[in-house]
Amino acid sequence: YQGVRMGTEYLHSLHHKNILYLGRRKGSTTHKLRAQGYMEACRDLGLEPSFLDSNRLYSSIQMGYQLARNLFEKPLAYTAIFAATDTLAIGVLQAAEEAGIRIPEDLSLLGFDDILYAGLPTINLTTIMQPKKTMASMAVDVLLEKIQNPSQAYSHSILAPSLVVRGSCREI
Repeated sequence: YQGVRMGTEYLHSLHHKNILYLGRRKGSTTHKLRAQGYMEACRDLGLEPSFLDSNRLYSSIQMGYQLARNLFEKPLAYTAIFAATDTLAIGVLQAAEEAGIRIPEDLSLLGFDDILYAGLPTINLTTIMQPKKTMASMAVDVLLEKIQNPSQAYSHSILAPSLVVRGSCREI
């Protein structure tokens, strides 16, 4: 939720007013929270939310490619795309290249997850990073604590995401 708010606010700070959220999935709590963060950020910033939903149960480069390929058959109505995952964003990059759409000159692109490939020079994806190592370490600590003290209540922690600025977004 907070990461998508952060990303939407970042795109808005670059003066993007038409931001498409690509890859919203039904049935996933994670994606529900991400979509909610986008909608609430749009509301707070005075933007009209716009979605291109995915009907798949998972995110993939191929799904991002298909969604974007269909989108790019019409004139661009958006100045930025916020992809629900980095894998979807990489598919968008591929479809954009084939359609002659330059990232970020013609269209800014933001992903979510900061996967290993996002930082490769040819991808250079601006993204939202989740502190995965800290999350994993905390999960192990909680599990070990639960094993040692089965009657202890579960703990709930929220870790802050961060914006990783690379080269796929530009100010307009």
